Amino acid sequence: MIDLHMHTTYSDGTDSVEKILMNANKLDLELISITDHNSCEAYKEMEKMKVNELFKGNIIVGCEFTTKFDNRIIEILGYGFNYNKIQNYLDNYYTSEFLENNVCPL
Repeated sequence: MIDLHMHTTYSDGTDSVEKILMNANKLDLELISITDHNSCEAYKEMEKMKVNELFKGNIIVGCEFTTKFDNRIIEILGYGFNYNKIQNYLDNYYTSEFLENNVCPL
């Protein structure tokens, strides 16, 4: 089984990155992706962890991006990118004004 849409406490999830990894392992998931809203901080945290001791499966980098299409705010799941580059973009362009007032930077 796989789960490609998970959220941690870096967005609106209730579990830490460590807890997500342990739970995914207990469920024998083969493939996961943490897709926090407008954040790749979970992946930066995993750099400091012994991930393979917590989760035996594979992980695809992901994020749920808020953007605008046809004058409507939408969310898009993205996968398989350089999370450091994307987090840098998010830090520079996804401001608190955008996140609180849905003023899209794109």
